[in-house]
Amino acid sequence: MLAVGSHDAEMLLDPELNLSVMVDTPYISVAPDVVLNDGDTIHFGGKTIEVIYTPGHTKGSVCYHMDNILFSGDTLFYHSVGRTDLPTGSFQELEKSIKTRLYTLPEETKVYTGHGEDTLIGEEKRFNDFVRP
Repeated sequence: MLAVGSHDAEMLLDPELNLSVMVDTPYISVAPDVVLNDGDTIHFGGKTIEVIYTPGHTKGSVCYHMDNILFSGDTLFYHSVGRTDLPTGSFQELEKSIKTRLYTLPEETKVYTGHGEDTLIGEEKRFNDFVRP
């Protein structure tokens, strides 16, 4: 099953936007099975996961929040943030998403990032030089 944020669904089918034209092998574009929106919930393994819309890395970026855990993908990293120089990216949107959507979570929320070291929301609020509260 392929799920994607609603504002990124078109990217899956556009080789220019998803940058698959840049690789030397033939690309495969597929439509998503599920399109996710802010506030949607996913039920998985007896848990409820909330979808949090966090545009910036791409216009359709989403994070997943469950209990005291956040899967931030390429939105928030340990003392850093995701790239915003790719199609549909925006640092201003990323900064706003982190400040208003992620930094409002409890400080003890464990963050599993898309790349690198895990972190905590409180750690990022204090030490992330890219986005200050």
